[in-house]
Amino acid sequence: MERTRKIVPVAVAVILDKDMEHVLLQRRDHNTGVEGLDGMWELPGGKIEFGETPEETVQREIAEELKVIVKIMRHYPVCLRTNIWRHPDFDMHVLLIPYWCQIMDTAGLGSWVFEKARWFRVTGINYSTTLPGTREMIEAVFK
Repeated sequence: MERTRKIVPVAVAVILDKDMEHVLLQRRDHNTGVEGLDGMWELPGGKIEFGETPEETVQREIAEELKVIVKIMRHYPVCLRTNIWRHPDFDMHVLLIPYWCQIMDTAGLGSWVFEKARWFRVTGINYSTTLPGTREMIEAVFK
C-alpha cells in the first residue's frame, strides 16, 4: 500500500529586535511524530488555514503563540526551504514561506513566553539545534 503524502504550506516569521541583532526562536515542545524534531528551535509560525493568506497566517500564529502583534517588514518572494518529514503513517512535504517581522508592542511578551521562546544573538546561533532552513531564512533578511 502506498503511503499517504501531504503538502503543507507554512508561513514563518523571522522576528528581529529593533537593532536587528537578535532573532526570536521558539522551541518545539509538542510531539510531532517525526524523530529528531522535538526540542529543536524554529522560527515561529504555522500552517496556512483554508482561505487565509500567508500574511494573515503569520500574524494569527504569532498572536496566538506569543501574544504579540507583528508588523510584516518584507516577504521573501521565493520559498527558501522545503522539508520532507516522514511520519509513521504518512509523508509531509512542508513548504516554508518566510517573512521578516518586527514586534509592534512588546507588552504581551510576558515571562511565560520565554519558557518556549527566546531571543538569540543572530551571530551566535548554534544551528545544529534548529530546524533545517532556519539559517537560510535568517540570513536572507540581511542580504
